[in-house]
Amino acid sequence: MLDSNQVSSQSIDHMGLVAATIHDLGIIQAIDKLIPVSTQKGARLTMGERVAGMILNGLGFIDTRLYLFAEFLSDKPLDVLIRKGIEAEDFTDDALGRCLDAIHAEGVETMFSSIAYPIALQHGLMGSASHMDTSTLSLHGVYSESQAKDAESSSDNLPTPVVNHGHSKAKRPDLKQVVLNMATTGAAGFPIWMEAHSGNASDQVVLHESFQRMDTFVKSMKHASKLLYVADSAAYSNCIKQTGKILWLSRVPERTRYITDLLEMPDAHYQWEETGNGYKTCIIGCTYQEVKQYWCIVSSKQAYKRETQTFEKQLSKLDVSLESALWHLTCQEFGCHTDTEVAAQAFIKKLKYHEMEYEIISKENYVGKGRPKKNAKPDRISFSIKGKLMRNEAVIAIHMRRKGRFILATNDINHEIIQPSDMLPSYKEQAKTESGFAFIKNDDFQISSVCLKNPERIAALLMVMTLCLMVYSVAQHKLRKALKAAEKTIPDNKGKETDNPTLARVFRLFIGIQLLMILSPEIQQNIVINLTPLRIKIIELFGYKAMEIYGLLTKTELNMNKSAG
Repeated sequence: MLDSNQVSSQSIDHMGLVAATIHDLGIIQAIDKLIPVSTQKGARLTMGERVAGMILNGLGFIDTRLYLFAEFLSDKPLDVLIRKGIEAEDFTDDALGRCLDAIHAEGVETMFSSIAYPIALQHGLMGSASHMDTSTLSLHGVYSESQAKDAESSSDNLPTPVVNHGHSKAKRPDLKQVVLNMATTGAAGFPIWMEAHSGNASDQVVLHESFQRMDTFVKSMKHASKLLYVADSAAYSNCIKQTGKILWLSRVPERTRYITDLLEMPDAHYQWEETGNGYKTCIIGCTYQEVKQYWCIVSSKQAYKRETQTFEKQLSKLDVSLESALWHLTCQEFGCHTDTEVAAQAFIKKLKYHEMEYEIISKENYVGKGRPKKNAKPDRISFSIKGKLMRNEAVIAIHMRRKGRFILATNDINHEIIQPSDMLPSYKEQAKTESGFAFIKNDDFQISSVCLKNPERIAALLMVMTLCLMVYSVAQHKLRKALKAAEKTIPDNKGKETDNPTLARVFRLFIGIQLLMILSPEIQQNIVINLTPLRIKIIELFGYKAMEIYGLLTKTELNMNKSAG
C-alpha cells in the first residue's frame, strides 16, 4: 500500500495550454538567440525560460510582483511545462530582474518586434493592416525626478519611459503612469509591435512616429510586405503632414467647421450604400489640406441610438440649468434700458440649443413709506427682464444629423492595399487592439499591477505583458480555427454550444487538472488526472505538444516525435 510520502501532485490546470503555445511559437528559442546566457557558468535558467515563467505567471490569474514567482510556480510541473531539471526556486527575483535588465539593454521595442514579426510570418498571422492604439497603465510606487531624468537618457533605442502624471485613460489621475503603444494585425489580433512611453506622452505624436518606426523595421525584414497603418483620429494630423511615406487609414477629427458642416448635411445629400449590421456608407474622393484622399462617411444606427439617448439626457440637464440661470437673471434690476438689453443679449449669446423670448419691464421706485402721492415723480426707474426659454428645434435637428456619423480617410488612392469599400471593415478591426489593452488591464489576470521602482524594468515588463497577450491571442485563434475546421463546439459560460469561445472560458474549464506522481519501489509513474472528455477534446485541438504535456500520447508516439526532432 502506498503512503503519503510516495504520492504527490502538482497543478497543471490551463498552464499546459499556455506552455504548449509558448513552445509552438518558439518564444524561448527566439529570446535565447537575442540575449543568450551561459548555463555552464552557473545560470540555472536561460533568458527565454525566465520569460516563459513570467508568461505562465501572467496568464495564471495572479499578479506580476517578482517575489511571488517562486511561490506561484512551486506546485507547477516545470519539467513538463518548460524543461526537465527546472525548479521553482530557480525563479528568484534576482534572476528575473536580471532578465528584465537584459531585455531593456537589448532594446525593448526592437527585441519584441524581432520576436513577433517572424512568428507572425511563420504562422500566417500577418494581416494587410497594422492597427495601432495607446493605453495607460497606472503604477503604485514613488518615482523621483532624478530617476526620470536618468531614465530618459539610459537607452540607445527609444528613451526609457518616464513615470509621471498624464492624461489617465484608466481614470486614475492621482497615480503616475506609463503609456503602452501597441499594434495588432490579422484575424488573431496578433500583437506585432509595442513601445513603452512616458506617462505624459501625446497620442498625436506617438502614433504617427510609431508608424514610421514600424514601417522602417518591416521594410528591413525579409519577405516584407507593405502594410496599411490604421489608428484613431489622434494620428490624422501628422499622417496628413507626412502622407507620402506610409499608407494610412484614420478617423478624421471633427475639429473644423468644414468637417462638422459635412456631417450635418441632410441624408439626401449623400449617396448611401447599405453595408449591413446597421451601417451605411458614402465614399467620396477629395483633396483636403492639399492631400488627395478617399473619405468614407459612415452612419451607424446603433451609434445614432446611443448618442441621441445621451444627448437627450444632456439637454434635459441643460433645461434645468438654464431655467435656474434665467430665474436669477429676471431677479436682477438694471439702471437703464440699454444695460438691460445688453444683459439679455449676453444671456442669449450663451445659448446653443435654446432660444429666449423676452421683454424688458420698467418699474417706478419711490423713496419713503406708503403709497406715493398723485402726480409724484418716481425717485428712480429700474428695469428687469421677463423671459421664456424654449429649445431651438431647428438647431437641434441640424446637430442631430451628426449623431452616429463619422468620417474615415485614407491616402491609399491607388488601391495598393485597400479598396474604398473596405475602409469601414478595416477600421473596425481596431477593436482587436482595444480588446488587447482590455486583456492586459483585466483584473482577472492582474498583469497591469506594475509595482517596480526601476523605470528600465517597467519598460521591459511591458514587453513581457505584450508577450502574454501574444500567447493568449494566438491560443484563442488556434482553438477557434480548429473548432470550425473540425465542426466541433464547446459550451460557453451559459452552457450554450459555441465554436467561438474565449480562451478565458477555456482556462476556467481546466481548473483542477493535476499531475499525480507515484514514486515507490514497485511503481514509478506520472499520471495526469481529472481529464474529462471535454478537456481531452480541447487538448487534442491544441495539437501535439499540448497532448504530450497532458499525457495523452503513448510511449511509441513520444519516441517517434523525439526521433523526428
